[in-house]
Amino acid sequence: MVQMFITTPFLWIGFLGAAIATSEKRHINIDALRRFLPPRIRSAVDVITDLFAAIICYFLMIAARVSLSPKKRQDNDLSEYPVWYAQIIIPVGFGLLVVHFASGQ
Repeated sequence: MVQMFITTPFLWIGFLGAAIATSEKRHINIDALRRFLPPRIRSAVDVITDLFAAIICYFLMIAARVSLSPKKRQDNDLSEYPVWYAQIIIPVGFGLLVVHFASGQ
């Protein structure tokens, strides 16, 4: 029971923080080679990497949604709230990341 109350805020803060960072283009990115590219090519590389990240996050969102499907939901006997209340942020969080990466903000 204690673990659920510790991991739930961690999940929510982590996913919401990742969505905010991605919307502000402050997410983690590896730009060791990117900074040496001309601006025109750098823009194309940014579009390609954002599209790739959106695709990966989309598949992770689908996988997380499947894991929360009614057949696999398990209620927690130690709490009055079902476990999926805490875990719903996983597909929602990946969905937010898909939107931010796909919009190219």
